[in-house]
Amino acid sequence: MYLKIQDNRTDKIKNKLQPKLLLPKLVTMLINLFKIGPRISFQLLKANIWVRLISTLAMLIVDVVRHIKGHTSKKQFIIDIVLSLSLLIGGTVGWYAGTGIILAENTVLWIFAGIIGSGGLGALTEKLAKKILSKYISSDLDEMLAIFNQEFTKLVEEHNLTELQAQQIAQNIRLNTEKCIECLKQENKEQYAKECLESFF
Repeated sequence: MYLKIQDNRTDKIKNKLQPKLLLPKLVTMLINLFKIGPRISFQLLKANIWVRLISTLAMLIVDVVRHIKGHTSKKQFIIDIVLSLSLLIGGTVGWYAGTGIILAENTVLWIFAGIIGSGGLGALTEKLAKKILSKYISSDLDEMLAIFNQEFTKLVEEHNLTELQAQQIAQNIRLNTEKCIECLKQENKEQYAKECLESFF
């Protein structure tokens, strides 16, 4: 495979979204900390569930909007939903596991244990979901990348280039997520990919 995608727009969107979603979660925890003191346990658990549900809903809305705009296929849309739900489940279980090992009276350690458990298990669950899904479903980016590499290989053969020459040309090609999304929208994806690559030869 000669070409690689230089970025991943989906991950960038979600990575930008997650810190914004974490902030209200921390604010909610601090408000509860000052309001209820020793009785923080039940209130924080309840607030955590609501914040996680809202966070997941926000990510699902992003996925729905991208799908409606034609930026993802039905298959990719399913992948995105599964990954969002895996973060919700893993994060929630991680929160309960983290807070379960700390006494409720020690509120500061209790909160940090919850955050660490939530983030750690959430990330692990998402990674595991990605690994399982990749065995059965190819993402849109993987499929478009395969088409670009297929057309690149054809052009290399048409121009009778050596492996070294092909590698040198490949280094000059910046294949990004936007280009792959545009390819996904095309009726003749192979022709589009070929037209994008021809100028480099």
